[in-house]
Amino acid sequence: MANLSILNKEQKQIVAGLYSPDEEVVVDTLYRIREVGGEYCIAPMIEVFFTTPFANVRTEIGRVFLDLKSKKVSKQILESLAGYMEHELIGEFITNLWQSSVVFDDVVPFVEKFVVADEMLALDCLSLVENNLGNITKDSLVRSREIVRANYQTFDGMKKQLAMDLISILESGENYEK
Repeated sequence: MANLSILNKEQKQIVAGLYSPDEEVVVDTLYRIREVGGEYCIAPMIEVFFTTPFANVRTEIGRVFLDLKSKKVSKQILESLAGYMEHELIGEFITNLWQSSVVFDDVVPFVEKFVVADEMLALDCLSLVENNLGNITKDSLVRSREIVRANYQTFDGMKKQLAMDLISILESGENYEK
């Protein structure tokens, strides 16, 4: 659960609502977050996404992430996702991220996931990288390209083609003006 000591009363109520065992309360809380939420909601929403038994709650959290516009949340998202990169629902979450407006300057975690992913999740990871091409740091581009190249021989079929496309995207990003 989130560190509640640094939140005001309304924020504490919102976070508590996310952890309710009542699906309706959680969904209503997510609607409230779409109206007044802030960065303090990111980590709790990610935790709830991966722990809730309610598919509807995951769908609503995905919608909240689709609405995110803040450039400041990407580091918080990556930190919160670190513990869930092997979770069975990570693909669903990555799909929400690449469809969102969240800007990532570090895509290494998604490239690492690309390496071990099935073809569909690999395509989502590639799409997320491509969507962020103009924002990715040079270090992240170089490290990401090295990861794909180091694992290239393990790929076959469509995944090998996706890896070639990803390498090409990463190489073109190194020439991108920031």
